Amino acid sequence: MSQFPAPQELINTIIDELQDDHLSLTSCSLVSRSFSFQTRLHLFRHIDLAGGTLSAKFHRLTRSSPHIPGYVKDLTIFNIAFSEDRYAMAILKSLTNLRIIELRHSQVSSLPKVADALSKIPIRSVVLSFTTFLDVSIFCTLMNRCFPEMRNLEMSEVHALATADAEFAAVPERSCTMETLKIKLDDVDHGILKAMAGGALGALTELHTLFTIGCPEDDAVPHFQKLLSLPSLRVLRLRNLQYVIM
Repeated sequence: MSQFPAPQELINTIIDELQDDHLSLTSCSLVSRSFSFQTRLHLFRHIDLAGGTLSAKFHRLTRSSPHIPGYVKDLTIFNIAFSEDRYAMAILKSLTNLRIIELRHSQVSSLPKVADALSKIPIRSVVLSFTTFLDVSIFCTLMNRCFPEMRNLEMSEVHALATADAEFAAVPERSCTMETLKIKLDDVDHGILKAMAGGALGALTELHTLFTIGCPEDDAVPHFQKLLSLPSLRVLRLRNLQYVIM
């Protein structure tokens, strides 16, 4: 692979303009060595881990090119890869620069085998979407164990199968590192909202931005009020909140 006769800054600028065009990035990566590094930054910035042959293929790639996992900053992980995929542990251990993770279309009944690997990665942003937990305690354990350095949490369509009103002990010995919370109120189990507002993830002393969509159900109103009363809040964005909470 030869060098391309153009300033590297110009090459990088051109490649950056193509960052959302996967096909063009792939073609550029084959032009010359001058193109390869910047194209890989974009080609491998986000990956999906869905288990099966795709996970096996990426695992083989990480073994033959051990520098590739360092480019990955954003990961979407699906149910089978999160719970039982044979390659997930090894792949996650290699993603040392991972900062954003989305858990999507998953059912979590216990702490996954990949928990230790996740806890060692400084993940800053967590997205939970279309995810069902066996009960709220599993949600709390997962968040506390796997994402100790989380700064941002976004949740939509997050449910708990066990809906009995349980008391969740606060974690007074530590503060939750979460700074921003984005939540679809009518799509998230009220028990999860109760646990967070009650300090089950730690005291919410760092939470400064709350962004909500929709209205809380009647059972969730007191817990929503508790979040609204946090003294650390500086930015509050309430979308489609159609009634006034008294």
